[in-house]
Amino acid sequence: MTCLFSIAIAQHKETIWIGGDNGAISFNGDSAISFFRTENSKFSRTSASICDQEGSLLFYSNGFNVFNRNFALMENGDSLSIGEYIEFNYGLMPTPDGAVIVPMPGDSNRYYLFYMDLNWIFTQLGYFLFPTHLFYSVIDLSLDGGNGAIVDGLKDISILNDTLTQAGMQVIRHGNGRDWWLVCHEYGNNNYYKFLIDDLGIHGPDSQLAGIRYWLVNAGVSSSMRFNSGGDLFIHQSRDSNIVELHDFDRCTGLFSNYRTFKVNDPWVPLRGVSVSPQGTYLYISSNYTEILQFNLDAIDIYQSRTVVGLDDGILNPFPAKYFLHRLGPGWKNLYLQL
Repeated sequence: MTCLFSIAIAQHKETIWIGGDNGAISFNGDSAISFFRTENSKFSRTSASICDQEGSLLFYSNGFNVFNRNFALMENGDSLSIGEYIEFNYGLMPTPDGAVIVPMPGDSNRYYLFYMDLNWIFTQLGYFLFPTHLFYSVIDLSLDGGNGAIVDGLKDISILNDTLTQAGMQVIRHGNGRDWWLVCHEYGNNNYYKFLIDDLGIHGPDSQLAGIRYWLVNAGVSSSMRFNSGGDLFIHQSRDSNIVELHDFDRCTGLFSNYRTFKVNDPWVPLRGVSVSPQGTYLYISSNYTEILQFNLDAIDIYQSRTVVGLDDGILNPFPAKYFLHRLGPGWKNLYLQL
């Protein structure tokens, strides 16, 4: 297998973010402009969108419905399988990174949409909602006059049947610059599931045991996962164990190695979100909704590099600004929060 070590991610693929009630953000250079969508769908944590090379919107999803470039329900894009969570009738999914879009290698018109469901699982603390399936649907943008549609017979295809954490999924380019890796985490242990996506289809899951156990509250929405922009570093923050786990990642073999951790706070303070700087030097953690912490990953003692770079100002109007989930903007530049 040839491995060229090339990220080759188009800079405009993520220039429009969808979220909230009828909200969206459009990025242009270093500026971000909010605008209202024309449909009435709602988004809560689960949000996947993709644009073309020029930054024009192609389609997006809240993990329950798929919408086309015209902010209208995509043909065959209604009612994705979300399990028992459908009883709440919210019309969305609430799992961070619970849906991701992957261009299909070898076919410029087709895309995979991966997503999870939520079902009631009995745990030591009682019944809680956790994902129990990983699905995909195939979107073909040549259908419906170029607006795209989910292909008949290629909707709600299950590729994994197991209880997973609510950390969602992460995807990164393969080292050959063409294929993709998808990573998620099993509930109740330290097992990562990994899929290889190439022009022959979806392969896996393969399993690798690495790091600590994720279960109960620590398997919830605040134990975020992230790759750095180069794809050679994988981060998993532990909400309750108060540590950040670091793994080197081989984009050719898909293997984790060189496991290490560092603590975030001295006392028990819940963590909420994680992002990595463009150069991979700095890690940003949101702590207890009120702070954004910066850590230097190149420091000998990473904890001692801890710096507060964001602090809640206490202003409640028009709404309280809770520092929760976040990620870097397009081009790996600015940090944006999901409030």
